[in-house]
Amino acid sequence: MEFNLYAPVDCIVKQITKCSDPTFSDKMLGDGVLIIPKSSQFFSPFDNAKVTLIFDTKHAYGFNLGKIEALLHCGLETVQLAGEPFEVQTKVGDELSKGQKLFNVDLNKLNSKKLSNETPIVFTCQDSKIKVHDFIEKEYKAGEFICKITTEEIHNNDLDLEKIFGGEGKNQKLASNIVQNVGGIKNFDEHYNCFSRLRLKILKKDLVNEVAIKKIEGVKGIHWNGNEMQIIIGQEVPKVKDEITNIIYKENDATAKNSQDKANLVNRIIKVFPAVGVPLIPILLGAGVFSLVMMLLMMFGVMPNITLVKENEDLTKNIYYIFNPNLNILFVIIFVISKSSTIWMGIGTCVSAAIYFKWNFVLAFAIGMTICSPILWGNGGPAMLGQQYDPETYIEGWVLFRFAEVSNPMIQRILQINVTPMQAKIGVLLLTIYTAKIFDDWIKKWMPTSIDFICRNLMILTLMPFIAFFIYGPIWNIFEGIFGLFVLLVTKFPLGIGMGLLSGIHQVTVVFGLHQVIGVVFNVDTMTHGGVARLTISSAIGIWAQLAALLGVIIVTGDKRLKKEGTQMFMVGAIAGITEPMLYGVNFPKKRPLYAGMIGAFAGGLIISWTNVTLRGVSAWGGLYSFIAFFSPPIGIQPSILEQEGCLSNVMNGLMFILASAVAFGVAIVVSMLIYKERVSEKTLINKMFNESIKLLKIEQKILSLKKQEKIKLINSAEIKELKSKSKKIIENAEKKSIKREEKSILKSDGAKFDIDQFLKKQEKQTLKLSKKGKHFMKKGEYDKAKEIALKISSLNDFNKLQFLESKAALAKSKVNIKELEKKYENIENKISILVKDFTLNYKELSEIDFTPIYKNAVESLLIDYNYKEEYSFKPIEAYISEKTQELAKIKRDLRNEQRLKKIKN
Repeated sequence: MEFNLYAPVDCIVKQITKCSDPTFSDKMLGDGVLIIPKSSQFFSPFDNAKVTLIFDTKHAYGFNLGKIEALLHCGLETVQLAGEPFEVQTKVGDELSKGQKLFNVDLNKLNSKKLSNETPIVFTCQDSKIKVHDFIEKEYKAGEFICKITTEEIHNNDLDLEKIFGGEGKNQKLASNIVQNVGGIKNFDEHYNCFSRLRLKILKKDLVNEVAIKKIEGVKGIHWNGNEMQIIIGQEVPKVKDEITNIIYKENDATAKNSQDKANLVNRIIKVFPAVGVPLIPILLGAGVFSLVMMLLMMFGVMPNITLVKENEDLTKNIYYIFNPNLNILFVIIFVISKSSTIWMGIGTCVSAAIYFKWNFVLAFAIGMTICSPILWGNGGPAMLGQQYDPETYIEGWVLFRFAEVSNPMIQRILQINVTPMQAKIGVLLLTIYTAKIFDDWIKKWMPTSIDFICRNLMILTLMPFIAFFIYGPIWNIFEGIFGLFVLLVTKFPLGIGMGLLSGIHQVTVVFGLHQVIGVVFNVDTMTHGGVARLTISSAIGIWAQLAALLGVIIVTGDKRLKKEGTQMFMVGAIAGITEPMLYGVNFPKKRPLYAGMIGAFAGGLIISWTNVTLRGVSAWGGLYSFIAFFSPPIGIQPSILEQEGCLSNVMNGLMFILASAVAFGVAIVVSMLIYKERVSEKTLINKMFNESIKLLKIEQKILSLKKQEKIKLINSAEIKELKSKSKKIIENAEKKSIKREEKSILKSDGAKFDIDQFLKKQEKQTLKLSKKGKHFMKKGEYDKAKEIALKISSLNDFNKLQFLESKAALAKSKVNIKELEKKYENIENKISILVKDFTLNYKELSEIDFTPIYKNAVESLLIDYNYKEEYSFKPIEAYISEKTQELAKIKRDLRNEQRLKKIKN
């Protein structure tokens, strides 16, 4: 193939290798020529070409010429101008011939911004090499012939196959060297990549060692754009960027200390559950999808039901024991894949906890294998939680002794000590791993190095299972009994309120691993009513309500990343009923969606109770399957019991369940959309600061009263109320003017970055897949096949698409006015500081608190939450409250002791 290239503008034309940008001069994007424009009007430089791309920033244009793609890129770094100096005179899809108008550019504007007007025109072809013929460097008039462009076949010696398919492990070293020579991770606050460049937002240029960076193997050049350092690497840049992300994560993870969490033990404990659960989401998602496959196979009669308990085998009901020789091995494998990851999630929890607590995850795996041991698990037992099982009290495990025997299974749990397997005891797993870390750190301090390697691990692996089985496990079981008793009491509330409350809290218990206890309550209810289940339905209603709350978030959020991840979680939950990814990933961390789901579930639970919906001998798996279960005919229940329990007909039962689910779904989604916020507002954070100050003052008041043995009034309620009202007005006025608007701009900018990230990830995934094939062919010496793979990898590098996405990101970023926002913040902070000074002058007990970083974090929370700024470090007021609470407790103890001594003397 061949075609002519004409001058698009009055210009000087040079070799592409003379371009000051190595991305073009090194021909990373293909061969071509370099235009230096001398006038502002650009025309089509081809006899016939189709416009395939016009960047949002109007500086770059893509063309299709049959097998060949062309890119005209006007100016270098002109993307940052957000299209300002350009006037587009064509549109995507236009078929242009030579001399038709393309765009107009204000070259003076480029000069005033000190941007180069160099305009590369480059060509790419998927399976051929581009060649430039008859080219002479000189000055051309618009429309004059410049050169001929042809394609020719790529031969093996044109490709560096060793370079394409080799080089493993180099990216990590390259990333480490770059981080070291730019002044460490603290010297840049943003890092991302384009097609060939690693881009770092540098804080202090004088800390950057440019000479050393240029000498690093793999670095092809450096370019500065203001404070943004662009390190030219080539096609490996996405991997290098990922390695830098890993370095940042590891260093931050090793040094970060959250002082606010330390002040409040309850907050610390609550945050552990989602923090440990989130890394397990991919496993849960995978298991959920596979469970769906198995469920569909069983629904359509392709696959039988499989049980781990031989006594439960019933071939007449299509229930097979897993080791039945007549059972198809394919179904066994499907069952194992579907069930194993969830049944053995305890081991994954131990590993995730070890990573969270920064401990040895291999030892954690060994502890998990022990306390969730398959030896204890046996054939699973009725609840698949352990072979030892008491059918009267629904308690798995071995009973050591009982204080008393009662008929209520929850009270019985409280009145006995029993050892159980730990698969479902999330609290025990987390506490065991944390204890192991503390114990390990303590041993390291005194154990001689000569015996440390063997003895330390031996001590941990020996002691921790005993602590888990005989201390933490029994305590957790008692706690489960107390919680279960509470649930039983809740179910007794009249007018359907009990069912509503149970539906509301069910999915919250999933977060903490307490849903197994509620399962025992469900079993009691079912057996009490001859196999007719009511309370069990709260689980299905809770699932639909929390899914609706998540959907509400997906609809209203401006966060593209949250939309995509939330949609995946919603689909898994809706189809297969797996809710852990959604709960750990969105609803629980964000809190408001969780509350919305609870409200919706309460409403749905009321409908269930009022309409007497029941389950009759069938299990209602979560998700879409649950609808089928409620239309199903009763299985194994006597007609007299159905009549006695007032059960609805099959059709009416299913319709009423749909009605209850619809009410739960509708209420939850509306409430979620109404109350959801992307982040905690500035007003709430400022109020929290004053509320905590008041709480501290009240403790101070009690301390002074006890010391002086008289009532002391510290707090002026009217003054406090006026103070909070003034701060509220300051923040509200600011929100109306700029904060809300800037948040939308930031979310759009982040969304554009997310699109780039997704594009690069997709590209990288395809490249890695092809690279494996290429390496395989290289090892076998099949170089022709390796060449084909290399060409496919080359064709994946869609620079035009990436540049297009980058132009959108640049345009979105240009609308984020951080400097203007910071000026407004400064004004707000000045006003808040005056209020705080007056506050502390009136209440000298607060004088030791440094309020400045606290209210700065509150006022600037928008930039902090979206990583445009680091949080100011400070000692939280909660820490002062904790200290004063301890002082108050000590004073009370001392006074009590004094009174006892007086009584003894008297």
